[in-house]
Amino acid sequence: MNTPIGFVCISCHRHDVHFARAAIASVRYYAPDVRIVLIKDLIYGDFPIWDMRQIWGCEVLQTTVKKFGWGFAKLEPLFLPKPGRFFVMDTDVLWFGDMRLISDPADFIVDEEMPSAELVATNYYDLKALETFDPAFHWPGFTFNTGQWIGTCGLLTRNDFSRLLAWSEPRGGLREDIFRLGEQGLQNYLFQKLSAEGRFVLKRSPIMRVGDTEEVSHITIADVEAGRDFRFVAHWCGLKRERFQTMHRGDLWLYFQKRHYDRLKRGRLLLFIRERARHAESRIRPMFRGIKHLFTRCRLATHQLKS
Repeated sequence: MNTPIGFVCISCHRHDVHFARAAIASVRYYAPDVRIVLIKDLIYGDFPIWDMRQIWGCEVLQTTVKKFGWGFAKLEPLFLPKPGRFFVMDTDVLWFGDMRLISDPADFIVDEEMPSAELVATNYYDLKALETFDPAFHWPGFTFNTGQWIGTCGLLTRNDFSRLLAWSEPRGGLREDIFRLGEQGLQNYLFQKLSAEGRFVLKRSPIMRVGDTEEVSHITIADVEAGRDFRFVAHWCGLKRERFQTMHRGDLWLYFQKRHYDRLKRGRLLLFIRERARHAESRIRPMFRGIKHLFTRCRLATHQLKS
């Protein structure tokens, strides 16, 4: 029996919340009544989301910790007590179709990817080290980008991640020598392992296109305005830029950003102020990082002199 997708879950932090606003606008465009749940990651500090609540009716997931770090917040829907099916996504993802209409009843649906050896090693895990870590694990020959996937609540517990992840604040991978890119490598390993053991059904489906691929390049604003359902999401993984105007197919991001701010009183003025503040902060941030690095070096040098 097919279980419909009950909610869409998006994790965002201070430095990518401008992506989240456009991403949510794209979800609402194709799925006007879907429940949208935000996970605020305060790893870089707090940030306002009142407009996403007001315009799109977004909810905020109440979590025991507030700082997660790279990708780990997206695991939280797995442990919700109420049964349900969800679509989890990164902020640099736009919907180009109603992703709730995927008919496969599998417990988990991930993107279909046949990676090169280099991609496995850089984006997922060290296969040779993984053989030592878990000799019983047999790599199935595929990987999946964790920027978008469909999941089911209650089929995994935090204990399933006990050898992989420290449930600290912020989260931390226990074997970063094996698993790459935050939660991505360890999630691939655990989902592949547990599905092979029969814990749940994992299916692969071509639900994602990278933002610079031919299929995304051929999407026109007219297609979007006509409501054409491509039935995939576009993910700008590795292609994010500070300004939408400098991104490949940034016009698509600008379109959904406009849909967001056009629904606010004096929205264009708010957008102008936010963009100026964000650009100013992005210029100042490297200077503060440099000062922090210098302070750390001075502190270490002082400690060495004293010892």
